[in-house]
Amino acid sequence: MKNCKPVYSLFVLSILALFLAGCGGSTGPEIKLPPEPQAASQADLESLFSQISVQLQSAKPGSDNASQLAGQLKTVGSELAQRAAAVVRTRLSEAGRIEGRVPLGAIERELGSLDEIERYDADVHQEISRDLTRELESTKAAIDSRERELIALSEDRVLARLQLLSMLSALSGTGSQDQARYAQERDGILREVSKEAEEAIRNEDYEKAQDLLNIVQEVNPEDEQARLRKCEVDGKVA
Repeated sequence: MKNCKPVYSLFVLSILALFLAGCGGSTGPEIKLPPEPQAASQADLESLFSQISVQLQSAKPGSDNASQLAGQLKTVGSELAQRAAAVVRTRLSEAGRIEGRVPLGAIERELGSLDEIERYDADVHQEISRDLTRELESTKAAIDSRERELIALSEDRVLARLQLLSMLSALSGTGSQDQARYAQERDGILREVSKEAEEAIRNEDYEKAQDLLNIVQEVNPEDEQARLRKCEVDGKVA
């Protein structure tokens, strides 16, 4: 009879453990969400998200505890994802629009930075991905259209070619390979135009030089040297 009490106690503890396991068990300290997650600090929300994620991993699937933790994770994750998505949209707005379209390079950079949003909330990730994809398709369509126009232009349509190349460079966006290619082609044409203008000046064909310098000024108004040269030529034409 002396050995019955320890055996009985062990039996009670085993039953209690099984009961707790069946109910989902206690996987850590109770987590309480802030009454207004939108007003919580970023650091607090990130800490909560990590704590809930850890507890959810050890919770019994299908248990009440797991369901409660999943709901809490959704609440916190959704708020974090919405904040991250707002940052993405702000960066896109700061990138500026070209004829109503976001430059391709800016969109591609944002598409490559959505992993954090996906970790926080799949629904928000799907929404921002869909929005970015629409922007991407719109910009690509505009680039394709300008490309076709450029191919159709004859070589003597210098100003039109330069304007299209400038537009294509802007639509491609800073840092992209296409942007560098379009800018390089445009700058090459501009150098040739400037050379022709100098040759026309040497030949005292000032009207031709004026026309050529007008092209340079229209495409690249920040070219101070071309502006001064044009002023000299304008005086001779007058």
